[in-house]
Amino acid sequence: EVSEILRNGHPVIVGYPGGGKSTLLKIIALSLAEGNGEKRLGLHRKWLPVPFSVGLYARACEKKGPN
Repeated sequence: EVSEILRNGHPVIVGYPGGGKSTLLKIIALSLAEGNGEKRLGLHRKWLPVPFSVGLYARACEKKGPN
């Protein structure tokens, strides 16, 4: 259940390409933007979903090189 996952800690969405990660994040973000976080997701506090691609971050670090 998405609401249970979101209520316990700091969730990270991982999975295979095409597995629905971006779609899930968009659904969560839209629910929060519309003010339906509590109704649709069972959230009782403010949330801000932050999409973060580990792959893009890793490639940027490789280009930058060691510090």
